[in-house]
Amino acid sequence: MANVFISYGRADRDKAGRLVELLEEQGLSIWRDDHLRCDWVDEEIRKQISAADAVVALLSRDALASDWVRGEMERAGVKLIPAQIEPFAREELPTPLLPRDILDLTDWHGESDHPELIKLFACCHDLARTSPPPPARRAFQGNQGTSSRSHSQNTTENHVHIITGNSMVVMGSGGKVVTYAAPSGVPGPKSEDRDNLGRPGRGRKS
Repeated sequence: MANVFISYGRADRDKAGRLVELLEEQGLSIWRDDHLRCDWVDEEIRKQISAADAVVALLSRDALASDWVRGEMERAGVKLIPAQIEPFAREELPTPLLPRDILDLTDWHGESDHPELIKLFACCHDLARTSPPPPARRAFQGNQGTSSRSHSQNTTENHVHIITGNSMVVMGSGGKVVTYAAPSGVPGPKSEDRDNLGRPGRGRKS
């Protein structure tokens, strides 16, 4: 069964589809009612909500006007993660939702790094007892076998230096240091390179 059940109004199909894509990128399995047959809709929805770890409800006026969405939210109980995707007055919410914290996605346009969307991901992982995927590693670029100085990059975002033939350190603008495996055969830096690791102006601008 799926980790996350998505509840939404028909007018919000596109946003629901985009959310499904992003949740799947988080390693979560998703169920939405795209392929239901009319003769067993209610039975299947009950089964899927019961089996899901979390129920994400996308709240809009269209969704709030839907008896299906209201019923799905009631069945979700403590597994419900409500997210508002359209501006409307709080008084328009169903009474059971009034005391709840609701994620604010009213200004979300499909981007993956929206702060409230990140909270939604965290809620889903918490209920599903899963872990988010590791952040994508930036690919190392450069010609193997050249000097360490030719592999140093100084950009507005980070400074990259080769420490040894087996590792690479990326220093971000906020001071965060991440170590990656470097291509084999790349020599380490000279001692003065180590002394000046991370200092502005040591590499060429890309």
